[in-house]
Amino acid sequence: MPSYQRGYRWTPDQVNELLNDVDEFLAQPVNGPVPSFYCLQPIVVRVRPDGKCEVVDGQQRLTTIFLILRYLDDVVRQRGRRRFCLSYETRDASADFLKNIRPEDARKNIDFHHMYQAAATIKTWFDECGAAKCARFADCLLNDGSAGKSVKVIWYELAPGEDPVQAFTRLNVGKIALNDAELIRALFLREGNFAAGGNWEERSAIAQEWAEIEKTLQGDDVWYFLYGGKQAYPSRIEYIFELIAREDGGAAETPSALHATFHFWRRRLEAPGTNARSEWLKVKQYFMRLHEWFRDRTLYHLVGYLVNDGADMAAIR
Repeated sequence: MPSYQRGYRWTPDQVNELLNDVDEFLAQPVNGPVPSFYCLQPIVVRVRPDGKCEVVDGQQRLTTIFLILRYLDDVVRQRGRRRFCLSYETRDASADFLKNIRPEDARKNIDFHHMYQAAATIKTWFDECGAAKCARFADCLLNDGSAGKSVKVIWYELAPGEDPVQAFTRLNVGKIALNDAELIRALFLREGNFAAGGNWEERSAIAQEWAEIEKTLQGDDVWYFLYGGKQAYPSRIEYIFELIAREDGGAAETPSALHATFHFWRRRLEAPGTNARSEWLKVKQYFMRLHEWFRDRTLYHLVGYLVNDGADMAAIR
């Protein structure tokens, strides 16, 4: 990893999310004769004259995948494969540390500390799995796509002579993190939520309805009738999901936590027996009720007065 990269900073929560995402993908039924794959975000590299790759973008994910394969090393060797190697220019002996992670070495620098935490998180997660599940997980990481489900990345190599530092800056400066609404939208539109053959029509319908709700909320007359606070919502539909979460008490304990609304909906949609299409219908009905209040002249003034006076819309409902 080149020196212009920041150090490894993934938290246990981020590591668990990656493991759970791949595990969920493995649990999905196979539709059709062609195996499906789980695609990670792009890895951008510069191939050096010595044949080694300098990672320009994607080092956090690549390091985490390395640590997962390290835990699954026995399966990797049984399959006749071997792990790739990693090292950080800013950390002496980083390659040796990644091969043999010891708690006493984790205290040497902040990068080693986070790597140690990630490795411990991975061990805890896999220790709760059986040997068969570990093998399936390893195969998913090792498959080339022809032998079953696989994990892939979009591999992008810089052109010869292209400045890697400029490329790194271009890729990362101004990068906008996904907001809760965008993350929740991905939950509702996951392929696994729909029966084979009905994917396109049903997913398109939800996407269209989502866009119509967002368009309505972008009208300031509707928005300021519903919302009297100061928080800026990049996607105003996020407020609807937040209201539902607060009414159900799911986001009440840690309302200021990062992506609290998203994690409420993730837990809700992943609960056994939950139907994503039914949950979306409830969201639509919730919004329609609020919009009815806006169109009813009497309720418009009563609710508008309460919101303007600082009342919480979740309490008003």
